[in-house]
Amino acid sequence: MINKITESKVVIDNTTLSNFSLADNLHLLNEVFQGNKIITVAVKLESFEKGKVKRDVSEAISSGWLEVHELHGVLMLAEYYAISKKHSMVSSEGFPKLGDGEAASVVYAKHMGYALITDDNGPKKLAQSLGITTLGTIGILYIAQQKGILSIPTCNLLFSEMKCNGAYFPKKYQMYNDCISDLESKFMLRKHQ
Repeated sequence: MINKITESKVVIDNTTLSNFSLADNLHLLNEVFQGNKIITVAVKLESFEKGKVKRDVSEAISSGWLEVHELHGVLMLAEYYAISKKHSMVSSEGFPKLGDGEAASVVYAKHMGYALITDDNGPKKLAQSLGITTLGTIGILYIAQQKGILSIPTCNLLFSEMKCNGAYFPKKYQMYNDCISDLESKFMLRKHQ
């Protein structure tokens, strides 16, 4: 399952970009994912609101490992307008309203058949209900650890730094170590699906 995710194309939302950038490890996304790493224009604009994240994302785009894609086509745009808070006058037909970058990321991942990388529960739940594979920051740390890119102590340090920088992780996880058994179960479950 890990190779399937890491070798496929992924759409990355701003929460995950920010978590890794603010911990000085945005490059880890390029090391973990072998396929195309894509952000939407809306996510690029959101990421440019924080100076450090803007510098890191700009550098990743300039170096070519992070791509910026636009939503295109009537159906893709209609779905985006229906779920984006920015366009609150459009009916969402029972779907939750999401932030601009979140909405664009979910719609792009759905239409292109890519995995979605996000830590926000709203977009994650919506994506999963649409059959989109999702992964968050903790899952990325787990994959990096499983692939030998990071050690468990380094994952613990990054986890703590991300929490100090404002990352939201489930309260039951005080350290990365606390996540490992849940992640092992989650990835084994995915392996059998």
